[in-house]
Amino acid sequence: MLRGIKQSVDIPGLAVSAAGLGFGLVVGSSLFVVEASLKSMTSWGTIFAMTGTYLCLLMLILSSRFPLLEREIGHDKMILWHRNLAPYVLILIFAHVVFTTLGYAKPIRQTFWSQAQIFFTDYPWMPQAIAAFVMMMALGIMSYRFIRSRIRYEVWWTLHLFFYLAVILAFGHQLNNGSIFMNHSFIRACWIIFYVLVFLAIIANRFVQPFIFSRRHKLEIKRVVQETVDVYSVYITGDRLGDIDARGGQFFQWRFLTRKWWWQAHPYSLSRSPLSGDLRITVKILGDHSHDLARRLNPGTKIFAEGPYGVFTSRMRETNLIAAFAAGVGITPILAVLEELPSRAEVTLIYRVPTLDDVIFGDELDYLFLREGWTLYYLIGSRSEHPMTAENIRQYIPDISFRDVFVCGSESFMDDVITLALNAGVMDNRIYHESFSF
Repeated sequence: MLRGIKQSVDIPGLAVSAAGLGFGLVVGSSLFVVEASLKSMTSWGTIFAMTGTYLCLLMLILSSRFPLLEREIGHDKMILWHRNLAPYVLILIFAHVVFTTLGYAKPIRQTFWSQAQIFFTDYPWMPQAIAAFVMMMALGIMSYRFIRSRIRYEVWWTLHLFFYLAVILAFGHQLNNGSIFMNHSFIRACWIIFYVLVFLAIIANRFVQPFIFSRRHKLEIKRVVQETVDVYSVYITGDRLGDIDARGGQFFQWRFLTRKWWWQAHPYSLSRSPLSGDLRITVKILGDHSHDLARRLNPGTKIFAEGPYGVFTSRMRETNLIAAFAAGVGITPILAVLEELPSRAEVTLIYRVPTLDDVIFGDELDYLFLREGWTLYYLIGSRSEHPMTAENIRQYIPDISFRDVFVCGSESFMDDVITLALNAGVMDNRIYHESFSF
């Protein structure tokens, strides 16, 4: 069914409205509690704490893999919202610490640091709260792009686990020291329920569901095939694969059960339609995990998988006129999407690679496009030789403005293609892409 047949329920709109309503209730309840002392720094510290905590829990919901939201909004958009909320969370929590400490210090004529020491030594759960604050601030600093880009995915994934610990430690401090929690039993009960529901969603979607899925399908590596010098395909077999509700272009979080990698999950897209039989992912060697996956994991290695995730599928299209763009290993989800298009579709694919040796799945692409009568262009060379501009692309796809556009590649490549498509007259809601950068 084409995406042009709209759903009667706007799930993303409802989710945003619910989040906004919750934020309003948090602000309103905080103002209700401190209304007699809005000029007090400690009152503003309380307001900053409650709003920052609420946004922090929203961040956790966005990364909880909640199935309905994943399916209707898309994993990459939810992670983008997660990132966009993070600075506000850190600012509000930082403001809470500063305003609360100064508010307590002023009446007793203490310095900021003297009052902080009193908190640390005389208040229950305060050392844990300070540890949580330090962890949050450190993770926030490391989240800036210029720092994050220099950290390996494996390290980044591990560091992010400490955010959950920070939230738990901060919650103990709130229950024992927060004026709202201590003096208003109904509000305290509501916050406890909210915390419990958020962590139940994380446990259910990040652990229980993947455990049930993996036990049912008993996934394991069938074979590893080298595609190019630094690109490998991993074929995955298991039980009842036909029952897996996955589409070409979606991805799973894969956890390979070896001594070294059992505790880490990495996202890899399906590189061919799951309707064809065994599952296949294709990996470019970029870090330690991808290196080991390509060259050291043996057939028979057991796999724990979360998913499928993502909305980058053939179902997104509004027409059967398709313009597809891929760069390098970005061809993998594009190929899986194209394999599920109906025979009546008309497809033109632009596939850019530095050299002929970098072409991935050349034989499969040639066979598919010859069989379907579609058009395939290989752009071999540098970016300067094949600029991604509307004028240049119209040489290959004159009617691009009437087509649905699928694009996958590096962040810069996708940005270029999205810009050229918009400049060529393609509507924004007919450009489909998914980002996997961490």
